[in-house]
Amino acid sequence: MKRILFVVVFSLSFWCLPAQTALELIESDPRLAFGNMYPYQPMDTAVSPAPGGFEAFYISHFGRHGSRYDTEETSKYPVLKSLKKLHDAGLFTEKGEQLYRDVLYVREQTDGRNGTLTRRGACEQRQIAERMYSHYRSVFTGGKKIQTYTTMVPRVVESRDNFIGVLSAKVPDIKIELNYSRDDAHSLQEVAGRNMSRDEMAVLNNDSTVAAVRERKWAEWTPDQFPQEIFKDPSKAGNVKMLMYQIIAATKCVYCMDGDMPDIASYFSPYELCHLWWRSNLVWFSRHGISEDNRGIRSDIKGRLITEALIDDVQSAIRNPGKTAATLRFGHDGDLHPLLCFMDIEGANAGSPEEVGDKARDFELVRAGSNLQLVFYRNAKGVILVKPLLNEKECAIADLKPFEGHYYLWKDVRKFWESRTF
Repeated sequence: MKRILFVVVFSLSFWCLPAQTALELIESDPRLAFGNMYPYQPMDTAVSPAPGGFEAFYISHFGRHGSRYDTEETSKYPVLKSLKKLHDAGLFTEKGEQLYRDVLYVREQTDGRNGTLTRRGACEQRQIAERMYSHYRSVFTGGKKIQTYTTMVPRVVESRDNFIGVLSAKVPDIKIELNYSRDDAHSLQEVAGRNMSRDEMAVLNNDSTVAAVRERKWAEWTPDQFPQEIFKDPSKAGNVKMLMYQIIAATKCVYCMDGDMPDIASYFSPYELCHLWWRSNLVWFSRHGISEDNRGIRSDIKGRLITEALIDDVQSAIRNPGKTAATLRFGHDGDLHPLLCFMDIEGANAGSPEEVGDKARDFELVRAGSNLQLVFYRNAKGVILVKPLLNEKECAIADLKPFEGHYYLWKDVRKFWESRTF
């Protein structure tokens, strides 16, 4: 069985290239085509000097859980039946037979784990915490407390525990406050401290209008490698494009898993991977992005609710100096993505579905372990600045003028978020 052992390597080279297209990025690292299950790598760990006279005093962190095993959803099983049927009919080439064995192996390694955090995922969280403490040590002084909010999903709780374990070891007198609840699946109380109303939940379930764009784009492309290399006679293999899409979906966590795993991406050309990724990425935009095409429904509800909770925390930290070092929230990609879109973090939104591939990419926004950090600074006059970081890279709030560099006046940011309408 052909396999590749992936270790935790923080390669930053391709992020430094200007204005790369999605295809160019996927050619550089085919794993990017696995989108929201692309394993975490910090985009940048550099910290710019704060404006003169300002010192960090508080951090608000919203993190997705780390790399995980796949879930055992029944939607993953039809592709196994399709592959077995093709195998039994003798339609696979030798490479096709190897692909079949590799897909079976990935699913076998998933059985019984059902979305649990991998060792790699735990390591990701510890390393993020290490860097947070290293870069913003002044925040964690004087016997302050850390507030944490988490869903009750085990991989999220374990991510939090690995994160705060590092901070507890670094700052023995830090006080850790744990908050979670067991509300229904539509609740945000675990990560935001509040729930959606019935009306909000009803609106949240409305469909977007980007499906037509997705299907048109899907119909326009033709695979250039996979059918010829995997099948003896592609004309007898049925809907090959959908089979390709289902194979990626059934093995999407392969690069997040522990151990020596098959290199599933190697069976596809970069061109094919880009188109398969584009279809999946557009689903993220459809659900959470903000444009005329989808009306920003999910962002306006989920993103707004979480933002309101974050603002309350910040105001409390400002009113009670020296009490709280950080508020750490741990949740899921479905929580983080609408938050980034609502806050208008650079790279989260696109003007139309056609622009999504090069302006709003899931592997840059909601990969395993993705996080948004808001670092707050104060000077002797009581002026408050905030610096946003996406995956530990200082970033911009797209439609807001900064005070300096990536530092913004908190009063401007708060006003922008509180008055945001679509």
